[in-house]
Amino acid sequence: MATEVTVLCDESPAVKQPDGFRCCPLGLQFYTRRKMAEYKVLKMRLKPTAGVKLKVPIDCMGVVVHCRPEPRRRGLYRIWVVFLDLPEKIRRKIRCLSKSADFLCPHCENY
Repeated sequence: MATEVTVLCDESPAVKQPDGFRCCPLGLQFYTRRKMAEYKVLKMRLKPTAGVKLKVPIDCMGVVVHCRPEPRRRGLYRIWVVFLDLPEKIRRKIRCLSKSADFLCPHCENY
C-alpha cells in the first residue's frame, strides 16, 4: 500500500502528492499550486501521520532550489527544497522513514 502525502503551503488548499513526491535527508521534492521563487527560504513543519515512528512534528528551514511548472499535471508546480538546519539525528530518522515509504531521491538511494 502506498503512503499518502499531503502538502499544505500557507493558506493554499492542500495538494495530495502524486508519485513524484520525494523526502530524504537532503530535502523535499513536492508539488503545489503556487509558484515559488528560487532561493526563497521556507519555514516548514513536517507532521507525521498515524503509524509513523516520529512522535512530534519536525520544525525546520529549507530553501527553494528549483521550481518549474509540471506539463503532465496541469496547474501544479514541482518544487525542490534543500533542508538548511536539520540535526543529524533527525536526518537519520527521515532517511529510515523515507526508505521504507519509497520516497528517497535517486542520490540517497545509492548511499
